[in-house]
Amino acid sequence: MINFRDLGGIKTQDGRVVKKNLFYRSGSLENLSEEDIADMKKLKIRTVMDFRSDEEAKKHPTTMIEGIKDIRISAMSLEGFGNSKFGSVEEMIEKMFNNNGVYNILKEGYYDLPVNNKAYKELVDIVKNKDRLPVLNHCSAGKDRTGVGSAIILMILGVSRENIYADYMKSNDFAQGEVDRFVKYKPEFKDVDREKLNHVFGVNEDYIGAAFKRIDDDYVSVEDYLFVEFGLDRAQLSKLRNQYLE
Repeated sequence: MINFRDLGGIKTQDGRVVKKNLFYRSGSLENLSEEDIADMKKLKIRTVMDFRSDEEAKKHPTTMIEGIKDIRISAMSLEGFGNSKFGSVEEMIEKMFNNNGVYNILKEGYYDLPVNNKAYKELVDIVKNKDRLPVLNHCSAGKDRTGVGSAIILMILGVSRENIYADYMKSNDFAQGEVDRFVKYKPEFKDVDREKLNHVFGVNEDYIGAAFKRIDDDYVSVEDYLFVEFGLDRAQLSKLRNQYLE
């Protein structure tokens, strides 16, 4: 499992912290080892929320684990449109040379993600129901669609934008190792500019910033966004924070 981590321990604006062992994030769950499966069971994960497209899931099927409910809804609102922005690493590398570069592709994709998104609505429904937790939300690399999904969880829990950015940027801690691993197993990419590969495997504050820009463009506040997009209200926010913070 790549880019796997617990959102627990992140500090909220009211001085509390997110409880551990409730909200996890990662990359794809293909070809899991027996040790990986044992770890998943040890963490007592009940629900997996997969944001990948049909095409991605077909190419890289999830390892199913008994007792864990796997839900997959593409986080891109229009499948064909989404595949032009988020797809396999090979597709992203190809687009770097044929379009305006991965930077612009990702910024545009992030701007589209937070609004009217069935996948994130399902994620929030899971968060509302503690009996469906712990939950692991993931995509292919666990950084883009998962980055926005995790940000939404943290917004619900009252985490500041600064701390959301800090968690999001941790994906870069995993990026270099993934570049090394990718080139080892895909030698045809060994001559691709390393900096460009870092863009594909890593994250940039401007990307998550584009998602927040969409929220700021469409809504007067983060609370307004959570209320309208996910049907939450102040009483529910208070209840969820009391349940999931300490």
